[in-house]
Order: sequence, then structure tokens, then C-alpha cells
Amino acid sequence: MKAQKWFLHISLLAAALLLALFVKVGSSRACVGRTIYIGYYPSEQEQVIMSRILTVFIDERTGTTVKLVKLKSRDEAYDLLRRDRVSILVDYAGNLLKAYGRKTGEELPLSDFPEVKGKVARALGAVIVGAPGFDSAVSGRGENLGRAVILLSRKMLSRFPAMPRLLRKLRGTLPNESLVRLLEEGGDKAEKVARSFLKKRKLI
Repeated sequence: MKAQKWFLHISLLAAALLLALFVKVGSSRACVGRTIYIGYYPSEQEQVIMSRILTVFIDERTGTTVKLVKLKSRDEAYDLLRRDRVSILVDYAGNLLKAYGRKTGEELPLSDFPEVKGKVARALGAVIVGAPGFDSAVSGRGENLGRAVILLSRKMLSRFPAMPRLLRKLRGTLPNESLVRLLEEGGDKAEKVARSFLKKRKLI
């Protein structure tokens, strides 16, 4: 009798372990089986380093396949974002307002962005999930375009509903002085610099 109880106990324990393993593998495959596309402008160095930070961060935290998409223009970028050919894009508030104006005919000043950012993002088929902390002053191009924000395509949001919460962990981690330092260290080593930055901040 005792032997039967012991055998039953072992059988139930083995079944529970197999079920737990099946659930873990199944959920991992569900995440890894889908690809995230990060768009960036190769001629803008802050875009290059941000794309590498996002790539390493998402890969390390989720195991999801991440691919980079080189963009030729902002019109192309917003079109691809709308069509979910680009999943994630980082851009300045002023550039989003310009795209919104071209689409709707409604010109809005940069100072209005905090109040209208939801409306602007929706018009571009996206959602804004946070701001890494830097603004257009780091570009050295002279035009005031305000703060950079992270956008997700709305279709991507339906596939990765937890992604906004993950990306908000980057909020405020890159003020201008930090990004300038990374740009000085980057160049051909952008991915290595991005990984080192994330490790130092204990983000991966």
C-alpha cells in the first residue's frame, strides 16, 4: 500500500514538472517566433546608437528576434510605421508634428506637443511609449525639434501588449550629456557601446 502511494506521488510530481516545462517552452516560442523591426536613419548618429540600444535591450529582455531597417526619409519611416513594416521608431517631437501637419493640414507649434502627442501618434498609426531623455540639441543640426520619443506601431502593440511597459524602463536613462558620451565612444562600436551602457544601468 505504501509502495502504491509512493508511486502515485512520484507520478503526479513528474506530470506537474512536465506541464511546467511545456508551458515555459510554449510561451518562449510564442515570443521568439515573431520579429520586431527597428527603423533608424543611418546618417544621424543618435539614431544609430538608439537603434543598437533598443536592439540589445529587447533581445536580452525578451529573446525576440530584432532586425534593423535603414530608412531613407521620414516620409518613408512614417509610412512603414503605419503599415507595421517598422515596429519601433525613435524621433523628435518636432518631426512628428511636421508629419502630422502634412497629413491633416493642421500646423501645431512644438510647445503644444505634450498636450497633443496622443492625437499626433494616432494619426501616424502609432503609440508613444516613453522618452529616452535627450532632445534635438545633441544632433548639432541647429533646429529645435524638442525631445525624442519612442513610437510603436499600433499593430505591433496588439502582438506585444507588454512592450510599452518594457520600453518605459528606458525613460529618462539618456539625458543629453549621457547620449553625447555614447556618441563619442560609438562609431563602428555602437553595439558594443550600447551593451555596455545597458549593463552599467542594470537594464540587462
